[in-house]
Amino acid sequence: RLAGRASRSCLHAPPLQHSIAYRSAHPKKMPDKPALKRSASFIARARCVLAGDLGGTNSRLELFRVADGLTSDALSDVGRVRPLYRQTYKNADFAQAGFTDLLHRFLSEAGTPVTLEAGCLAVAGPVEGDRVAFTNLSWTIDARSLEDEFGMARHSMRLVNDFVANGYGVVTLEPGDYDDISPHGPIEATPGAPVACVGAGTGLGETFATSQHGLYDAWPSEGGHGAFAPRDDVQTELLAYLRKKFRGRVSTERVVSGKGIVNVYEFLAERSPDAVNAHVDREIRDADEGAAVVSRAAYDDALCGRALDIVLDAYGSELGNAAVKWLPFGGLYIAGGIALKNVDRLRAPETSFMRARRGGAVFGGAAA
Repeated sequence: RLAGRASRSCLHAPPLQHSIAYRSAHPKKMPDKPALKRSASFIARARCVLAGDLGGTNSRLELFRVADGLTSDALSDVGRVRPLYRQTYKNADFAQAGFTDLLHRFLSEAGTPVTLEAGCLAVAGPVEGDRVAFTNLSWTIDARSLEDEFGMARHSMRLVNDFVANGYGVVTLEPGDYDDISPHGPIEATPGAPVACVGAGTGLGETFATSQHGLYDAWPSEGGHGAFAPRDDVQTELLAYLRKKFRGRVSTERVVSGKGIVNVYEFLAERSPDAVNAHVDREIRDADEGAAVVSRAAYDDALCGRALDIVLDAYGSELGNAAVKWLPFGGLYIAGGIALKNVDRLRAPETSFMRARRGGAVFGGAAA
């Protein structure tokens, strides 16, 4: 199942909105720190909950009104109703300033002074004590510091690993919130069985959820940092190339991710220099997000197409691994930008993705 729309509850699971093409104006000039700090003094009107999805590349933020405070009815509407304000920012525009300045900008652009009653941020990195140092970004965020900065009550801001949030998100999805891409047609989930979610974007995230008394809990995982296992001779050459490039162990994320797409393209370009299109090659190497260039060129440029096929083959293999690790008869979900932008290369039964995914089904039906 391809989870590409919104999950229903943002306090438990900030929205899965990787496929939404929000566009924000790039900040033209960062205000100085005093100006940003003054914005906090205006947060005193509409009572709101903050929801955020902070990935390695983008930060997506939303504000939801809770006019009567943090009642169960108000919280049940968070994520279901239209947000007061939403915006997406490129993290690179705030690489030096940091997330606190990004959040000040977001609140100043909301158009309505607000009081932050509570917040939950899904973050791309391991969370310890409501603090995170991002895996693919030079940010450190501390929930207690955010509470102090924005005048919030103690322990009203929560940080959760982004794929833990996805885990909570997928167990709240309803028909129409996802696309079923099983070649066997819709499959009936087993009530109470484990659920798993794997998603490649800037990095590679994995999570699983287990049920007790009908309620699911999602659990963190760093499965994307498991060792990359090649499936054929070309991938074995790729592994040797990446071991040399990164001076040692190679994780699956080095292949199955946005950065992995570029790694695989560069490997193929070195392996087959005569197949390189000089214009496309220069564009890929000069781009901040070279993976997007490879994906766009994949239908016209043979080398880019081959790179994407190798990545999706490894992606499918990792889905097969997830199937046999967690036996997710409650549902195996795919999230993240790479799948959503390459759905046609995932759907057909004989794509490299589907063949590799079936290759993991050593326990019959587990990866079906």
